[in-house]
Amino acid sequence: MIEKALIYATNSRGILVFDEPDFPEAPLQVPGGTVEEGEPVIDAARREFGEETGLVDRTGFRLLGDSHRTFERDGKLHNLHRTYFHLSLEDGLPDTWDHFDDHTVWWWGTNPFSIFLDRHRIGTGTSRSWLGGDA
Repeated sequence: MIEKALIYATNSRGILVFDEPDFPEAPLQVPGGTVEEGEPVIDAARREFGEETGLVDRTGFRLLGDSHRTFERDGKLHNLHRTYFHLSLEDGLPDTWDHFDDHTVWWWGTNPFSIFLDRHRIGTGTSRSWLGGDA
């Protein structure tokens, strides 16, 4: 089973999302990632949030729920379990910042993220399709 933790972090200005400038075809994303073997899912959420945003040592993660789905890739069935959390952020954060995820080293190098708060990206059809809707 593939275990993922996803964090919907918000403040009064919107939801925290990021893109990957080196991969403009990739949709906008919320912070999150794979739960390591033996790692409690809440610990994975905290770790992934810090690694991907640079905002470390955050507390107040609130469980929203989870989902399960099965999919086929490369002729194999995979089970995906996602656990969703909410995190309230302070309003004093900048509107945008760049962060280099030093913990995730891809074969081509480190993964740069552009992170921003945006209240206009959920369900408005004004941006790229990042929650499964039309752009």
